[in-house]
Amino acid sequence: MKKIGFLIILVLVLIVSYALIDFQSSESFKHTQGKLRIDLVEDLSLKPKLTEVDDRIEESAVSNYLRRSLGAKFDNSDDLHALSLVLYNSATRGDNEAQFYLAKAILYCHSPDIPYTEIDSAVTIELHDWMRTRCAGFVNQNIEYLGKAEDWIELSYEGKYPQAIVANLIMQGKLPLTSATLSDIHLALSSRNSEVMNLIGSLGHSQKNRITHEAWKLLACDFGHDCTSHSKDIWRLRLGSFCSVKMIKGEECKTDIDYLTYSKSNYTPEEFEQIMDKVSFLKDVIASDRINELTFDQIFE
Repeated sequence: MKKIGFLIILVLVLIVSYALIDFQSSESFKHTQGKLRIDLVEDLSLKPKLTEVDDRIEESAVSNYLRRSLGAKFDNSDDLHALSLVLYNSATRGDNEAQFYLAKAILYCHSPDIPYTEIDSAVTIELHDWMRTRCAGFVNQNIEYLGKAEDWIELSYEGKYPQAIVANLIMQGKLPLTSATLSDIHLALSSRNSEVMNLIGSLGHSQKNRITHEAWKLLACDFGHDCTSHSKDIWRLRLGSFCSVKMIKGEECKTDIDYLTYSKSNYTPEEFEQIMDKVSFLKDVIASDRINELTFDQIFE
C-alpha cells in the first residue's frame, strides 16, 4: 500500500503550527512504508479495547470539541512523550480528540535528529532546539507500543473529530469528489476551528490551486491560528532557512515578520489580491452560517 507520500504530506500539515521542519527535504523525516491497519498494536496483549463509535454524530457534537483544550496543551508542551502517555490512555478508551493529538505527537517526533549547519539563522536554531527539547522522550524511550499515527487518525475520523476528518482525506491522497466527502468537509468546517482551515489548505493540488490554498491558511489566522512573528510554524523555519542563505551573501533579511507579511512576499500583487478576495468570501460564508452551501469548486478552486 503506497501511502508513504501522503503521510509525509500529512506530517508537514499536521505540524504546521508547531515548529515543524520540512519533511520532504529531510531524509531523517521519511516514514517507513506499512499497510494501513485498524488494529493499533500487533501484540494482542497490548491491543487497546476501543469503545464503539456512533456514526450518527450530529454537528452539535463537533462544536463540543471547541471547549476542549488538548490543542493548546499540545502547542505548549515541552515534553510530547509525557503528553503522549496521557493521550494514549484516553485514546484507547475511544477519546477521538486524544486519538488525533496522539497521532500528531507521533508524527511530530518521528525523528527529531536535526543536524545544525554553518548557515543556520537564529530563528532556525530556535525552532530546531524547540523540537529537540519536546521530542527528547521519544528518542530515549521505546514508543512502538503507542501504535501508528495513521491508525489513530482513522479512528479519530470515525468519531468525526473535525481535524481528523481533513487529515484522513489528506491520507487518502487523491481527493474523492463525492457527496460524502463534501459533507465531511462541511462538518469539519462547522467547528470553525483554525487547524481545520489550515489543513484544508493542503487538500487537493496545492500548486494548481495555490491561490485558494493560501487563502485557507490566511483564513486560519483570522480564526485563531498563531500567525505572529513568534509562531513556531513551518513558515518561520522556511523563512529562517531563506534568511540564512541571504545573510551568507551579505544581504539583509528580516525574520521578525508575521505570516501575512511572509505570505505577501511570495506572491505578485495581483495574486495576493485574489487571495485576499477569497479569504473575504470564505470568511463571509463561515460567519453567516452558510457552510453547507460551499461547493468543491468554491473550496478548492
